[in-house]
Amino acid sequence: MLLEDDGSTSNDFARLLLRTFALGVPGLPRLGMQALPRQLAASLAAPVRTRTTMESIRREGGSMLVRAAGAELRAEQVVLATDPVSARSLAPGNDDGGPAADGSPAGGGVPALKGVLTHWFAADEPPTRLNLLCVDARDPRRGPLVNTAVVSNAAPGYAPAGRHLVQTSALFGPGRPVPGDDEVRRHAAEIYGSDASGWELVARHEVPHALPVQPPPLASPRPAEASPGLFLCGDYRATASIQGALDSGHHAAQAVLRPDFG
Repeated sequence: MLLEDDGSTSNDFARLLLRTFALGVPGLPRLGMQALPRQLAASLAAPVRTRTTMESIRREGGSMLVRAAGAELRAEQVVLATDPVSARSLAPGNDDGGPAADGSPAGGGVPALKGVLTHWFAADEPPTRLNLLCVDARDPRRGPLVNTAVVSNAAPGYAPAGRHLVQTSALFGPGRPVPGDDEVRRHAAEIYGSDASGWELVARHEVPHALPVQPPPLASPRPAEASPGLFLCGDYRATASIQGALDSGHHAAQAVLRPDFG
């Protein structure tokens, strides 16, 4: 969950995650993560434009000027819901004193980010019937993986027809060797105590900016309004998690609707 193996994450944040998992029920949307934005968009009266490349955002006069796909749009308010690297690129000078490059709460700039390498395999038989995330708790760990799960045990619709879908995750980033597909299969098979030689690679995703670092001390969520008319939201402004991203988005919406909210 933390995408680290060096104990650098805030203990308070780790305890917060444990509390969240203890009180809630982890799950997967039946139609994938895209179901979340689709549900939000379905309730909007105004049209939603997608697949449009954003180029820049700046304030001009009394409004925000947004340049997208070569065209310019004016808006009274803009909510920029991206990763911190994209936010800094689209609206330079509006990082409002964010974390320093080492992830510390003081200073300015983009926080350090952690990456993850995820493999997806199709298997004729599931290596386990357990609906759980599996980890290699041996010290030292005997392969590159930090976790693996048979995703189709929880969400059967995710798998290719008539087969099962296995997910594996490894830490990814500077200074870390990128494991090969066979190395990943070997380690996953060892974790499950199963034969993975027949697993078919479906997809391989390298996500270099998966999570911002969350070093101690655990910082309070940052204000949504970065400058007049420009609101920022994302997990890097709250806590490094999907929950943090959703909470930050909710906070930004409240700030837009209630200018006195902050």
